[in-house]
Order: sequence, then structure tokens, then C-alpha cells
Amino acid sequence: MRTHFPSLGQLRGALQILAGTGGAQLLQLACLPLFAILYTPARLGEWGVFFSLSAIIGLIASGRLEIAILSASEDAAAGILDAINVLASLLSVLLILVLIGIDQLVPGSVGIAGAATWLLLGTTGALLASRSGYTYALLKQKRFKAVGLCNLVRAVAFCTAALVGGYFHGTADGMNPLILATCFGEVASVLLAYRLLERTPARGAASMAGVIAVIRSHRNCWGWGTLGDLTNSVAQQGPILFLNRYFGIEVVGHYVFAQRILVAPVALISRSLGD
Repeated sequence: MRTHFPSLGQLRGALQILAGTGGAQLLQLACLPLFAILYTPARLGEWGVFFSLSAIIGLIASGRLEIAILSASEDAAAGILDAINVLASLLSVLLILVLIGIDQLVPGSVGIAGAATWLLLGTTGALLASRSGYTYALLKQKRFKAVGLCNLVRAVAFCTAALVGGYFHGTADGMNPLILATCFGEVASVLLAYRLLERTPARGAASMAGVIAVIRSHRNCWGWGTLGDLTNSVAQQGPILFLNRYFGIEVVGHYVFAQRILVAPVALISRSLGD
């Protein structure tokens, strides 16, 4: 019977993640009314489209190789993490080029405007993929508190940058501060995870041959695993892209604001237990 229930260590780890991730969720929820004051619905809509596309790019760019980290040896896990970082950089660039091509063929279909925004979209997608890899690596080392801390730091960095940017440029033309804040939050989280991760003894730089070997040996992860998760992600993010295409960016802003408030109680628990 005991094997059907989590151990005391697993419960303690879940609570440590819940403290950090739950705190991050509560902080972002508390900032939403301020975002509504500082930003116009169009600005919130731009952020919603950006976040949806970056989430899809991050999922594809990681190849879901991070799943293999938990069952791999320490040295193999380090190799998988290297492969994720290299793959995330390459695939994010490729996916951005594909999206730009689609946007050129059907103007306004993607909802991203400006070279700087495209650059940030690719960067954020790659960072999301890398953060997922570091999260699994920390979980493998049972660094549950570190996982919660990274999530909390990401939320603090995002909310701080978004509030400061919104105060000065929330309704002005130009780069959307919410987009910059999203990228800044991911950078802070990845850098902290890199700092906290316990590494194996000195290893050489990741080579393309090593990356290809990892991809081949874990084809089930990036095959059916990516396809299944991509289907779920598109189903979740699809309404935002649909609303933007047919009803306009301001409608997306109202939708994103309402959605984040409605899903907050469920996300508070589900994301922590998911980690």
C-alpha cells in the first residue's frame, strides 16, 4: 500500500515547489489590476499573442528531450541538457523564419510587428526551452527548493520590469514593455537555474555530433512526445491567435486579462504539482 502514496521527501519537495511557484502565481495575479491600469487592451493583446507564440516555440525547440533527463545518469543528463540548449537556439531561429514567411504571405496573420519583437520572440522561445531543461535537471538532483526559487525570481523580474515599463511607456508607441519584461523574466530564471545546478566534473563544449547522438537515442521524446504536447499547447493558445486574426488585438487583450484571472486558482496548484 505504501508504494501507492508519495513519500515524506516527495511531499516536502512538492511543498517547497508550491511555496515558490505559488508565490510567483500570487504575485502575478496581484499585479494584474495594475497592468489593467498601466496598459491599454491593445498592449495586453500584443503581450498575449507574443506569449502564446513563444510558448509554442519553446515547446518545439526543446524537442521534449528534458523528459529523458530524469531517467538518465548524471553524465548523460548533462549531455541531454547541452543538447537542449543547442537545439533550442537552432530551432527557435528556424521557427521564427517560418513565422515571418507566413506573415509575409498572409499579412497580419501572426500578429507580430517589428524586427525587435521578432528577435525577442525567438529569444524568449529558446529561453523557455532551456528553462524547461534546467527545471528537469534540478528535479533530478532533488533540488526542489531551487525549482521554486527560479519560478519566484522569474515572476519578480517580470512583474518589476512590467510595472516600471508600464509606468513610463505603458500607452506609448514602440516596444511593448510587457514583451521586454517577459524576456527579462526568462533570462533571470535561466541564469539562476544555471547557477544553482550542481554540475558534473569538467566536460567539453557541446558538439553537434553529440547533440545528434542525443536526439537519435531519445527519438521517442521528440517524436510522439512533442506531437502530443504540441497538440495540447496549440489547443490552449489557439483561441488567442484566432481572436487576433478575426476580431482584433484589443479583443485579445480583454480575453487574456479575463483568462489569467479565471485560471489563476487552478494554475496555483496544478503547476506546482506538475513540477
